[in-house]
Formats: sequence, structure tokens, C-alpha cells
Amino acid sequence: MKSFILASAAILAASLEPFILTTTTGEIFLSILLALSAGCISIEADVFLFNDTLYVGHEESALTKERTLQSLYIEPLMNVLKKTNPKSPFVSGPTRHGVFDTSSGQTLYLWIDVKNDGEKAWPHIVKALQPLRDANYLTKVQNNETFVPGPVTVIGTGGTPLSQVVSAADRDYFYDGPLKDLTGFTSLISPIASTSLMEVVGDIKSDSENPLNPTQLEAVRKQIKAAKDKSIGVRYWETPGWPIRLRNELWRTLWKEGVALLNADDVNAAKGYF
Repeated sequence: MKSFILASAAILAASLEPFILTTTTGEIFLSILLALSAGCISIEADVFLFNDTLYVGHEESALTKERTLQSLYIEPLMNVLKKTNPKSPFVSGPTRHGVFDTSSGQTLYLWIDVKNDGEKAWPHIVKALQPLRDANYLTKVQNNETFVPGPVTVIGTGGTPLSQVVSAADRDYFYDGPLKDLTGFTSLISPIASTSLMEVVGDIKSDSENPLNPTQLEAVRKQIKAAKDKSIGVRYWETPGWPIRLRNELWRTLWKEGVALLNADDVNAAKGYF
């Protein structure tokens, strides 16, 4: 039964389905519902701080007063989670189910891509998470040693200041690890590590069933192994979207090699392909 395209790494062997990350490209107001309806376990918000307010958009010229982190991401997520965690006379206390009814233990990765003034913006982001925090919906680390999974796992990327993440022994947010060099990083800091695929492999000259040449494939395998040795998942961004055959074969190749998340702006195409 194919209920969702995506499943957690914990059930990788059983799911046989790839994991897809959707970004804010396209109609941003529908991004969460579109992603969830396609089975995506990961969504990303590009965030700018202006006048103590967090706005969402790929670039400054796309920002509007209505497009805030709160209105586009936090509030919709809270609405979904309230529906998957209703009060019930059949349970003794509050539940922590995820956004998918048929896979309630699956976390949703919420990437916060800080686009300007990370040192100043990050405290505002931490504060913006308060509704999810109050409802106990966030994955967290306790005393720098205990990982407590939750319905939503927040990962800071872009201009997120590493120092403000690792300085908190008890926290409910994580850091996008530098896949090119994970020295000093653990899964308690970075459950996922990322880098540009193009920076790793250079030009891809084939759109055949095996689009990466042996040297390129070995570079990818080396990075994935280094991350997995630390129990860190892998995602590659800057993957070609065109030609379609190349895009699809790269999705397939990266999935077979064991990445944790696949980047996809066109989630319907990814859903149809897999």
C-alpha cells in the first residue's frame, strides 16, 4: 500500500520510498498543504528579519506584510497538528502525533533558511517557535545528550549562527551540518547535513540511467558514508531540474545511494516519478 511517498529513515528498509524536501518556490501560501498532500516529510522557509518581524520569500522583492513565518508556517502547522492530536476520552493525556494520520510517528523537518542578519534573526526565530514548543510538538535535545523526537524537527540553515545553536544544552532546534566537513559535528547538533551537489560532482554530462561517472559517484558515496558513520542524514541541494530525464535519474541515483532527503521543487513530478 502506497500511502505516502516518504517515510522516516528508521523504516527505510521497509518503505522503499524516497524522501522529498519541498522549498518555497511557487505559490508560497499553499506550500505546506501541497507538500503534505504529496507526502513530503520536509519543508523549507526562506526567512528575512525586518523591524523585528520574520518575513518569508526567496528574495527581498518578493516579501509582503502578510507573508510572515507565523502566518505561513507556524499557524498552519499548529492547525494540522491540532487535528492529528485531538482531545479524546480514549487517551489518558496529550498525544504527540505527527502530521500524517497513517504514519503518526514521522517527524516533519522544518528548515529555516536565514537570509539576513543571522545573529539578530535567530533569537526571533526561536521565539516564533513558541506555539509549537508550548504544545510539546518539537523535537528536542536535553542536556546535550538525550534526543527526544517530536512531530516537528526544526533545522536552521543559510545564515543560522552555529554558536547560538550549540550554546544551548537544552534546545528544540538543530543546525544544517556542513556535509563537506563534519569534523566536530554530531547528530545531536545536525541530524541532517547538506551541500551543493554541483560543488561535489561538477558538470553532469550524461542523462543516462547512470548520470554520474565513477569519480562523481565515488565523491557522493564518500560523503554519504562519512555522514552515516555519525548517524547523520544527507541531502543535496542545487540538483539539476532540467532536462527532465537527468533530473529524474539523479533523483533515482541519490535515493539508491542512501540520501535522507531529496530536494524537489516540483513535488507532483517527484510523486509521479516514484
